[in-house]
Amino acid sequence: TILPSKVILYKEYIGDYREMNKALKVLETELKELETTKYSEFGMFYDQPNQLEDPKQARAIIGVMIDPRERHIASKFLINHNHYRISEYNDQTCISAKFPYRNELSLAWVISKVYPALVEYGKSNNLFKKDNTVGSLEIYHFKNGESHIEIIFPYGENVQSLMLTRAPKPASLPKNQDL
Repeated sequence: TILPSKVILYKEYIGDYREMNKALKVLETELKELETTKYSEFGMFYDQPNQLEDPKQARAIIGVMIDPRERHIASKFLINHNHYRISEYNDQTCISAKFPYRNELSLAWVISKVYPALVEYGKSNNLFKKDNTVGSLEIYHFKNGESHIEIIFPYGENVQSLMLTRAPKPASLPKNQDL
């Protein structure tokens, strides 16, 4: 599958992924000033909290994906929101799954079942190799009657363009010591 190129308007999130909902609510409020409704909200997750010494140091970015032809709209938004950054990525090779979102339990299902299945698929088909993946991407489709989450694992030679966090990699647990 190909994840098409986009402009992304984003800000960093460092913390427990389970508490990210607060940051997403702030994002939604701030996006009311964005002069387009043609965007998709997303979260890009760089760490596996169960492998960190302190899961509250997990790194992510949250924001919106915009058509590259509307980059000027994102640039204008940055004038009054300088805690956001803007970037653009080229088409990305990926594996993905879409899952209906009905309530908080839907997200729990995605984390416990969909994520492991995608990771296993990527590993068993030799898609994920050293340094050709940076994390997982969730695109939230909650507009125009849609209600689903797209879970994406980009991989390949261009994937480093999605490594947008400036935070240092948090300390990992010693091998074979999951929480």
